[in-house]
Amino acid sequence: MFVGRQTVKTDDAGNAAFTFNVPGDWPGWWFAATATDLTTGDTSEFGPAVPAAPPLEFTFARLVDTAQEGRQLEAAFFGASGLRYTVLTNADLGTTNWGVFTNLTGAGGTITFRVPVSGAPYMFFWLRQP
Repeated sequence: MFVGRQTVKTDDAGNAAFTFNVPGDWPGWWFAATATDLTTGDTSEFGPAVPAAPPLEFTFARLVDTAQEGRQLEAAFFGASGLRYTVLTNADLGTTNWGVFTNLTGAGGTITFRVPVSGAPYMFFWLRQP
């Protein structure tokens, strides 16, 4: 099934980085892509098929106080099986000082993690797929 196209220009070695978002809800679907040489019309598949990923969003975030670990932020999100995720933190949105807190791999369910809360009045989190 054709879902869309995107024009991408490669470098001299034939490499290009790009992102292609397919609107809609595609749980359980896998996507593959083909490259087309516009001068010859030749096509070829490139890269392995990838599973459709759900939107990256936290399902909950809450403060947790424990005697052993102190005050922490506990958060969760749905992780598609086999996809990698990175959680970054920053105490000041006025800077670009995002630090990697952890890297996680989805297993087809909810991923929960805890982040120690420092003395900063605010803590911001960014969930991304590398």
